[in-house]
Amino acid sequence: MLCRLISRKIWYNNFILNSFFNPEKANKDPSVYKFPLPARLVDLNVIEAADLPDLDSTAGQGVSDPFVKMYLDPRNQARTPVIKNELNPTWDFKAVFSVFRKNAQLLLQVIDSDDLEKLVPEITDHLPMEKLDDLPFGLGKKINEGFGGFMGSAFGSFNKKIEEIKEKQDLIPDIIKKPLEEKLQEYSEEPLGKVRINLKKLWNKGVTDEWFDLKAPEGGRIHCLLDLKKPVSVEELDQEKDKKKVFQFYLRDLCGIATDSAEYESGEAQYSAVLELVNGKILQLGFGKIDAENKFGFVHFDRAEFLICEDADEEISGELVVKIIQEDGNEVLDTEICRAPIQMGQEEKVQFSHRNKIDGEISIHGRAQVQFYQ
Repeated sequence: MLCRLISRKIWYNNFILNSFFNPEKANKDPSVYKFPLPARLVDLNVIEAADLPDLDSTAGQGVSDPFVKMYLDPRNQARTPVIKNELNPTWDFKAVFSVFRKNAQLLLQVIDSDDLEKLVPEITDHLPMEKLDDLPFGLGKKINEGFGGFMGSAFGSFNKKIEEIKEKQDLIPDIIKKPLEEKLQEYSEEPLGKVRINLKKLWNKGVTDEWFDLKAPEGGRIHCLLDLKKPVSVEELDQEKDKKKVFQFYLRDLCGIATDSAEYESGEAQYSAVLELVNGKILQLGFGKIDAENKFGFVHFDRAEFLICEDADEEISGELVVKIIQEDGNEVLDTEICRAPIQMGQEEKVQFSHRNKIDGEISIHGRAQVQFYQ
């Protein structure tokens, strides 16, 4: 009973009082909660590593060829270049990640990358030369050509290739299936060590310059500089310090689409929206849903996308392009129906309403905004 009373009291204080006595919160666009901006930007510099184990100890192989994989979430991941034959490599690799949760963890994995060139004599020991043409993914051709630097560009990691081989087992002749998979597995990327960095401990610390011990399977140390930048207003910006900004575009819906077409009335037409920025970046805003019962020509998107601008002084401008996607027999046709200029001046937020026409009778409902981080 007591817990129920406390819960009701909290609900009353947080929602009822805030809604009635705080007009700013009561009138706030709910999409800002559905599509929040990052709580922090992680300005990451993977500088170097030291005392890495040597997994290429066989005579003639040199030493480990390390690189680092960085992973925060599917949207935030990167990898450094490979440093050949080096147990104390220097990368000085920089990346910027967006963080939404205070308890997020950044995973750094140091990995030994093995060249496919080391695989050549092993494969040819198991396979007759005339069978090289049967190797999947053009491996045989590359072996005959002497590779010429195709590794890292055409194929990437061996682990991925192994998975592709497993998925296509039926397409690979039995004579090469077992030895090829065994040798690819043997020469696949090998972990040297990893560390998980708890961002919660660094949340309000600002800049962290630290050596981190690498855990299993092997060991060593890695030197990183992390700068957790927090949101600041234009007035709070220190022009002497490094800063970044995030640009977000939210498209709620379009209004004024022609409703007298059979595609609109049937609800079969699809509408796509893309924001093309002058800096070459593209924000895909997905496909809009039609409410065929609505005779005012609404297409509902309710989609927001953002990008990180490492140059905080960069001007944000571009065009919102909307197309209708239709099937014509076996063809899929995309026809542009409107194009609207989007430009951010000194404003931190620009609202678009149905009172602002962008092309004939068509208008958009949404917003564009920038948030600075320092």
